[in-house]
Amino acid sequence: MSTNANSAVTLKKAPTLNESQGPSLSASRRWFSLGEFLLGAAIVIGHNVYHVIPNEVPILFVLGLVSLRLRDGGWKAMGLQWPVSWRKTVLIALAA
Repeated sequence: MSTNANSAVTLKKAPTLNESQGPSLSASRRWFSLGEFLLGAAIVIGHNVYHVIPNEVPILFVLGLVSLRLRDGGWKAMGLQWPVSWRKTVLIALAA
């Protein structure tokens, strides 16, 4: 877009896909994610279609926890951390 002397128009370059999403995943992490997806899909299909797995929810929950631990997230990625203020935590619990 051009600008003339009477108006000051500035165009910003739109961020590319990699700039807006942060750092991209390495090839090994992408393969790991694909394996997680395929394992989860096999568990759900094994339960819903072939009825060989009794209940997929606990299995998927545990696999999700393991996945977070294997990645760099740890327990804090799930929101599991010590509270900043125990007093505030206890007061909220008592109010509930």
